[in-house]
Amino acid sequence: MGTAVSAAPPNPPSGVEIVAKVDGLTIDRTEFEAAAARASRQKFYHGKVDDAKLAEFRREQINEIITERLLMKEAERRKLRPDLDDVERKLAEYETRYKDSEQWAANRARILPELKARMIENSQRAALEREVRAVPPPSKEQLEKYHRDNAKLFTEPERDHLTVILLKVDPSSTKDVWASAFEEAERIRQKIKSGTDFGELAKLHSADESAARGGDMGYMHHGMLAPAAQAAIDTMKVGDISEPVELLQGYGLFKLVDRKPATLRPLDQVSERALDLYRRQKGDESWAALAEYLRKKATIWISPDLTPTAAAAAK
Repeated sequence: MGTAVSAAPPNPPSGVEIVAKVDGLTIDRTEFEAAAARASRQKFYHGKVDDAKLAEFRREQINEIITERLLMKEAERRKLRPDLDDVERKLAEYETRYKDSEQWAANRARILPELKARMIENSQRAALEREVRAVPPPSKEQLEKYHRDNAKLFTEPERDHLTVILLKVDPSSTKDVWASAFEEAERIRQKIKSGTDFGELAKLHSADESAARGGDMGYMHHGMLAPAAQAAIDTMKVGDISEPVELLQGYGLFKLVDRKPATLRPLDQVSERALDLYRRQKGDESWAALAEYLRKKATIWISPDLTPTAAAAAK
């Protein structure tokens, strides 16, 4: 069982080129190429793609179509039915939206049956997905374990309380202007080291929006600042004043007022989020497991021109 490649598809219909067979269901070349073209436009936006990447993409597409066929077959086996009322409502919306379109009027008789069939199939697939993803709620112990095993998801990252003095420089300024700003930043830094209050100097000299607050930026999560500023702050201890840091908009002096380490939030504070993430993860696992199971027990044939072996031989 599972994927197999043979020299030719068994009993292909006359005049129709079959590119895959799944437990007796066929996928013809026209259907595959149309689906692959739609997916290619969405992924590559009409850009040029090298042969190897395109071959891999086409293999992915045929396998996605095969998996979808198996999922629809499973929905039928479970006797899951589409929501026909919802389908009719969506069709009515189409009719209303395009009622004044000459193109819609000219092609409606051809498009509508195809559109309805696709909507019915999508509705039936959605019913299967809802059923498969409806995992039972976790026990208290299971949720506690999930919280422990996925601590990064519930950890408040390190935060630094910072104040700043920004000496603004137009990015297009000459080297002399930048050098002058650096020297001014150094003079201010020496004043701070000599005991002058950082906040008062920020009010006098800083061009940052925090100047009126004495340069107080509040608590900043790691990575929120420009890389040069973050690199300087990472080496500082509480109370330190940075050397002048060159930024896109000028030179900055930073003071590290306080540092709060990364903290794991207790489960009782994040229980709703933990439950939502648990259900989502288990639902994803159940859905992926079903697809894998269906493929393993299915008899699948794929045309040699869509297999890795064929692609390698063509090189």
